[in-house]
Amino acid sequence: MYIADHTAKTLKKVCAGKNDQREYLRHCHLDAENKHLWATNGCIVARLAIAMSDGDTSGPVTIESLSAAESIQKSTKRTAEIAANGSLDIKDGPSFPRPDCGKFPDVSHVLKQAETEPEYEITINAKLLHDLAASISSNGKDLIVTLSFTGNQSPIKVTNKTKHLGILMPCRS
Repeated sequence: MYIADHTAKTLKKVCAGKNDQREYLRHCHLDAENKHLWATNGCIVARLAIAMSDGDTSGPVTIESLSAAESIQKSTKRTAEIAANGSLDIKDGPSFPRPDCGKFPDVSHVLKQAETEPEYEITINAKLLHDLAASISSNGKDLIVTLSFTGNQSPIKVTNKTKHLGILMPCRS
């Protein structure tokens, strides 16, 4: 499989942390048949479309192998390639074993729900939402918020368990 810039950095934020007991969530999952690289921590899911190499097989892909591939990419100035079969072999770089970490969750049912035709779509700036969530929290860290929508181009009310309130304007798409 061919690795795009920042894939490891991006997916590391989605995979479960190294102390999570669910080892299968600490790694990405290559779906060779559908040419997707998946990551989840149980609360969020990311699916990246990727270009495949001959012989790639479905299974776990470690964040360490993706990070090493990105390092090779930076030093060689060419697209990084990982041969993902019995092991994770980085072209012009190290090899990593494929962990035996259990079955990756079947996220297809979540995907089917997410792909249902929406009533309307809203485009937002995620950094602004993050900053707004931090500003209305009681400690700057509790970033769980409720988004209230009244229309696809209407201001979005942002609330949390405090009495604070935020408003986020949708982006023009």
